[in-house]
Amino acid sequence: SKSCGSGNKKRGGKLYAGPAWDFDCATFMPGKKGLLLCKALWYPRLLEHEEFKQLLKRRWGELRCEFEKIPSYIDEQAGWIKESNEVNFEMWPVTQNTNNDITLSFDEAVARIKAAYEERMLEIDNALSAF
Repeated sequence: SKSCGSGNKKRGGKLYAGPAWDFDCATFMPGKKGLLLCKALWYPRLLEHEEFKQLLKRRWGELRCEFEKIPSYIDEQAGWIKESNEVNFEMWPVTQNTNNDITLSFDEAVARIKAAYEERMLEIDNALSAF
């Protein structure tokens, strides 16, 4: 399966996940359930530790209000790029339906990404509440 980024750790340093790239297939399609990365990379081992799970839960609590601002940011950015989107598809027609969005209008695609994003936030809430 496709990797969603990589991780690294310098000797004696912190463990880092990233860079974040190519998350469209797994992250922004509605209907995905649970914490998707729990089976990827080193996460299964980390999630064996109660302290790590509590740190995740605490950090999500600290940052969640910032994530709640993203849907309005998506709307704002959509307004800026709508015209560019039309020119983009004239120059580079899409021929693959990788994300099941080839038939969506721009506005439908924006609505879908927002709905998927909001779904993912609830999935994170639900998963972390089980910790």
